Amino acid sequence: DMVDLYAQVLDDPDAPDAMKMQAENLGNAYTASDDSGKVSAMASIWGAERTGADYLAALVMTARAAALIKPSSDHAGQADGLIASMLTAGLDRSAARWSNIVSGGSLGWALVTLGAPGRVTLADYGDLDEFYGNDDSDDGHKSALLLAGLAGLGRVESGARTDFADDLKVNIARQTAWSKAITAAASRGEQGTVALMAVAGMQAPSWASVPAHHLYYIVRSLRQVGLEAEARMIAAEAVTLG
Repeated sequence: DMVDLYAQVLDDPDAPDAMKMQAENLGNAYTASDDSGKVSAMASIWGAERTGADYLAALVMTARAAALIKPSSDHAGQADGLIASMLTAGLDRSAARWSNIVSGGSLGWALVTLGAPGRVTLADYGDLDEFYGNDDSDDGHKSALLLAGLAGLGRVESGARTDFADDLKVNIARQTAWSKAITAAASRGEQGTVALMAVAGMQAPSWASVPAHHLYYIVRSLRQVGLEAEARMIAAEAVTLG
């Protein structure tokens, strides 16, 4: 729907110049003559400030265009954005094709490890530590969310989980009244209750304000009641925007 809306902008003589430029970039993201042109157009849409609601909207808008790009080391510099974009629309299999392109510890690596369907190579301490080294979020919050998401999905080595949590000084398994309630609902197989409790656990101005232990219980509980795909996409979004 967003793509269709921007297509109409090109036919509107009264549309602001900035909006027209965005619409032109979106058109190029789908129809440029080669993948390099398409990726360049998408990067322009995402902008330099890759945080917040506007960035998320831009990622959603380019998701299907990103899925059309053939995985290649030529685009490794924009792999993080391409993968993040695909996962906003749940295009997890398309994103997983980039697993051999992304480098360990990068955002793209984190998102593929969280979001890919099926079995993945468990995250080890080295990759987590490298991710933390590139983490510019406050107090390493993005790294804590990554650890929480991986732990909830069972996609991190047990030793790495313990050691990395110690490094971050974070307890992703911290117990609260809310965590006990969502855990109990998951143990009873109450899918609807778990979904509602997950929504309650995400009530914050942004992912930067959602505690890591909330994400851990949300992901683990959703997975337990058969909503693993949703759990994977929520974890990926948290790390993208955290």
